[in-house]
Amino acid sequence: MMSSTTEKSVLICAKAFPPVVGGVESYSEHTAQAYLRCGVTPTVLTSFPGESGWTTREYPEGKIDVLNVGTGSQPKVLARLARAARSQTRANRFTFCHATTWRAGVALLPWARTPRTAVTVHGREILINPFYLRQVLRRALPRFDLVASVSDYTGARLQQEFPELQNSKGRIVSFNGLSYRREACLHTPSFDRSKVRIYSFCRLVERKNLLNAVRAIALLKDKRLPVPFEYVISGTGPLADEIRAAIDRLELHDHVRMTGYLPDSQVIENFKNTDIFLHPQVAAVSDLDIEGFGLVIADAMSFGAAAVVGKDGGPSDFIEDGRTGLIVDGGSVEQIAGALERLVSDEKYRQRIATQGRAWCLDNLSWDNHVLDIMKALEV
Repeated sequence: MMSSTTEKSVLICAKAFPPVVGGVESYSEHTAQAYLRCGVTPTVLTSFPGESGWTTREYPEGKIDVLNVGTGSQPKVLARLARAARSQTRANRFTFCHATTWRAGVALLPWARTPRTAVTVHGREILINPFYLRQVLRRALPRFDLVASVSDYTGARLQQEFPELQNSKGRIVSFNGLSYRREACLHTPSFDRSKVRIYSFCRLVERKNLLNAVRAIALLKDKRLPVPFEYVISGTGPLADEIRAAIDRLELHDHVRMTGYLPDSQVIENFKNTDIFLHPQVAAVSDLDIEGFGLVIADAMSFGAAAVVGKDGGPSDFIEDGRTGLIVDGGSVEQIAGALERLVSDEKYRQRIATQGRAWCLDNLSWDNHVLDIMKALEV
């Protein structure tokens, strides 16, 4: 779609892209927008449900050409992405290529010989693979000029699983940015509420550990805390019915409610009204299903929420226990409840944690810096 140009340009190959909603999908869109802000023209090859073909997306930063190759089995989608990558690299002189996941990179690698190539590693997608795909991954990653991990934790797990990458030509760690930076910067947090609001927003799957979160709320229910509290859970996923059943069984209807899916505009409003963001994640599926970074945690912190997170995964990279948030053992209901009790009961302590966490996120997490790190490492 893009014509040859002397300006900097990037071909982004993404497993999926909005309107599909999710962590990697959001990452792909955020990086594409950041490239625009940094003076680089992105072209996106991706797959999502709906009509296939080219569309032009309009953003505040400018326009992005997006090719949807359609959906289907993974081999069919990868084959279509590979054909599209071959066509685009032959027709256009991209400055560099960026695969936002390694599987999308498999479709890109055979054709991206002239420009330099980068791939992003998020966490669980490099750990949970059948044997034959691990062999493909093992061969593919060293062929990229740059492997960018979104957290120190993810980078360490990558090296642990694939030690042969230790001497590969390019590896960096660059944190994600914030989903709603502008809105967070304009927001003035309020720490004087008649009721403390605890909030979780995530996909309702095992590693998010919301069953233990609900059990912790049950422990708090019987304590005489100085202020009332409520716990709100947003999101969808396979454990929704099990979480709902736990709320019923523990008789928590006066303290806990589930909202289901929320649009972005409502998510922002919920963040603005959150006092404590609860995300007691664990490493599930034999320690392979991990939280690679924890973007939603950083987003909540940027609006002024005090974060309570699990010790497993990437969130410990940007949360210092007792200063910018609280880190607990997600397997311990008592630890989760203890952290919540202290934050609910002590307004000054909660405000200090929230203020320091918010300042760190706003000062350090930027999609522009993320893509600039990649470009600097690629020397483009």
